[in-house]
Amino acid sequence: MSHANLLGGMKMKIRCTRDNLADSWAIAQGIVPTRPTRPILANIKICVATEGVELHATDMDIGIRLKLDGAEIVEEGSAVIPAALFGGILRDSWADSVEISTEESLIHVTMQNSHFKIHGDDPEYFPELPASDEKGMFSIPKASFLEMVRRTSFATAREDTRYALHGVLLKAKGKDAVMVATDGRRLAYAKCNLPEAVEEEVSAVVPPLGLQEIERALRESDEMVGISVDDNRLFAKSDMAVVFTKLVEGTFPNYEEVIPKGNDKIVTLKREELLAGLKQAAKMTSEDSRAVMMDFEKDKLTLSSSSPEAGDAVIESAAQYSGEAFNIRFNPLFLTDILKVIEVEEIRMEFKEKTSPGILRVGKDFIYVVMPINIE
Repeated sequence: MSHANLLGGMKMKIRCTRDNLADSWAIAQGIVPTRPTRPILANIKICVATEGVELHATDMDIGIRLKLDGAEIVEEGSAVIPAALFGGILRDSWADSVEISTEESLIHVTMQNSHFKIHGDDPEYFPELPASDEKGMFSIPKASFLEMVRRTSFATAREDTRYALHGVLLKAKGKDAVMVATDGRRLAYAKCNLPEAVEEEVSAVVPPLGLQEIERALRESDEMVGISVDDNRLFAKSDMAVVFTKLVEGTFPNYEEVIPKGNDKIVTLKREELLAGLKQAAKMTSEDSRAVMMDFEKDKLTLSSSSPEAGDAVIESAAQYSGEAFNIRFNPLFLTDILKVIEVEEIRMEFKEKTSPGILRVGKDFIYVVMPINIE
């Protein structure tokens, strides 16, 4: 495509600090695809209007509108700049401030000891980003939102399934919000309280990558996240950004049926001790025998594993348990995955029998269900 007169009539000029622009650019650039389906998507659009300056980026599945705080607006307009090229320029500069302006087909970037003329693209070809529905938006505390994402998103399915297991189910009704993820062999459930009741139930299955970009866009100063859902997208709004992500298509299974009832063998364990023990035992497993035996007896847990190639391991640790002795096998990765993301001193585990799912609980608002490995 010829660059001649691409930016004609779209003049724009702003000044801002390099650090502020570099930080915001990096957030927006995280959404820019490395292999775009359309060349224009390899760019970030700078929109300058009376209300302020925004950076727009999208891969058509996920997108962001990000406010650029503290920018001085000299002339309104817009420009579309290659994301990776300009991001590299900002990273490698030591300048305090940046001036960006457009002239015909060129974007001028001026810093203390440097000047760049960058070929831009026509802003009219950049996709219009969808707007969120403010009326249907509910608020969730940022800390609670991030904790629920951290405690669930790792449990999504990696391979194709007939259910919508590639995503995290987000539901909100009344003063409760829950996130649930499962790959069919484990299930993570997290709940939090909302500051204001949600009258109409909200339900959406969100891809983990979309949740990750929402997390990247949130800043330390953000206290709340606004969430709204339309037919095929979820929007997350903070003080400085709006992120949208397409939803996962399909039906999420009835997770409440998966959570076992009547697990009467109750064990309390130190999280760090259990994590360390499982990591050690996992070293003596193989692809063919990825199983660690957990033997429980009064106030004691013994972890054991073996493989023909590596050898055997036995690790003992303390446990608060007073029931009958029993044992159960698990894939150690399914337990270490969750133990790495819950920052608590103790966890509670509940079992019924060696062929039934085990439960790991943290307080009243987090449940993790994991299937055992049954070896005849």
